[in-house]
Amino acid sequence: MLNRLCLAALDSLQSDVHRPVYDRSRVTPGVVHIGVGNFHRAHQAVYFDNLLGLNDLTCGIIGVSLRRPDMAGLLNPQDGLYTEWTSDQNGDHFRIIGALGKVITAPAAPDDVLQALCAPGIAIVTITVSEKGYLLDRHNGRLDMAHPIVRQDLEMGSWVGLPGLLVSALQARRAARMVPFTVVSCDNLPANGDMLRQAVIDFAAARDADLASWITDQVDFPNSMVDRIVPATTSTMCDDIKRRYDGISDPGMVKAEPFSQWVIEDRFRHGRPDLGSVGVQLVSHVAPFETAKLRLLNGAHSMLAYGGTLLGYELIDQALGDENLNRLVRLLMHEDILPSLDDLPGQSHAAYSEEILSRFANSEITYRCLQVAMDGSQKLPQRWLAGICWNLEQGRLPRYLGFALACWMAYLMGCASGSSPETLNDPLNDPLADQLLAAIGEAKAVPSDVVDGLFAMTSIFPSQITDNQPFGDLVKQYLRAIDERGCKDALTQALAPHDRQSG
Repeated sequence: MLNRLCLAALDSLQSDVHRPVYDRSRVTPGVVHIGVGNFHRAHQAVYFDNLLGLNDLTCGIIGVSLRRPDMAGLLNPQDGLYTEWTSDQNGDHFRIIGALGKVITAPAAPDDVLQALCAPGIAIVTITVSEKGYLLDRHNGRLDMAHPIVRQDLEMGSWVGLPGLLVSALQARRAARMVPFTVVSCDNLPANGDMLRQAVIDFAAARDADLASWITDQVDFPNSMVDRIVPATTSTMCDDIKRRYDGISDPGMVKAEPFSQWVIEDRFRHGRPDLGSVGVQLVSHVAPFETAKLRLLNGAHSMLAYGGTLLGYELIDQALGDENLNRLVRLLMHEDILPSLDDLPGQSHAAYSEEILSRFANSEITYRCLQVAMDGSQKLPQRWLAGICWNLEQGRLPRYLGFALACWMAYLMGCASGSSPETLNDPLNDPLADQLLAAIGEAKAVPSDVVDGLFAMTSIFPSQITDNQPFGDLVKQYLRAIDERGCKDALTQALAPHDRQSG
């Protein structure tokens, strides 16, 4: 008896489990995706699966994992099949996604990765490797030429990092007189395509000036914005699927909210499938969409993550259920973020804000606060700091974003002291963990000195923030309150000015 999801097991599944409606044997790969994590499998892969369902059989995906061998181990024995489980208060929906053909682990099979990227049918390369995978210098947005991976790739003439891989593949395609693929970044990074394009060109220029010119002239890197809440897969979720499938396991499954959005700049000079037919928004400029999403959705998510952790909540929906934290997040969105956003045709930012909070309240999609809290030094410049700068430039003091920043700093102080929940399992999960913890250690956990020490990290904080004394004093006031009286009382203090005005 089959005990794991695969092609041969499809007929054993219940009739209400949706299966691929196309002939997988006729599918050819047109996409290589780098970074085959949960988000890709619940987002881009679903859109391409929808295209296959419309009989565009050139939209199969080859997955590439730059680091983790477990993705190939999870998905290849299942013929690339896995379950997309969507859930909310209206019920559950189970669907088998068949767009992913195979997964290649780069360190184990680097030649296979290049062969996949150089296949004639590959027209698009999509990316989800998180912000830190771009190997950028935060000071200038260019490739960090001092990064150990960048130096290794340039010195060895091979590749380990993403820029080196893309340059190597494009170099091979150019040598073979093939048209290049289009590269679509799907990471939560403002102007993600522009940032990745610059990193690739910088790497290419260090290797071959003519190649850099060819990439500059011939390769498209459209910016994109993605949105879907996809929590980490747990053993409980896998057990639920196994029971649902009468003993057939699916360790590659993903669970997600029903909502999904993908906005892409329509720059595909070498061709693309009909992405608009499956709900992708093709636009001239993504920036207003991504700014609204990063500041409203991701910014509120981070506030709930840090505030929720300090208040002792494990999950985002639990944190949102805290009355005062709920109020503060709403004020953060409406008072400090909404004024900083440009209008979008056909979209009300106020309605979008309410939709976001409704999605966060979905208790069927359990998102751990600590999962959202990781990599804060990489995320907060886009989620909070840009909005803080806008407010300060307008002569406004963004009180609620100031409290959010104090919560992040208090969270770091907890990690440094060993009192944070995260330290029960892992150390601070952040690319700049050593520098962050060193800054707190040098400040000897004195709140005002912690703020000054962290503000001195110019790779995170712009001068518009660090030179603004009233804002710095506000953050120190809030951090002192959290440190001395706890987040619950400090939260009440942060809400007091609004309560007085309302009264």
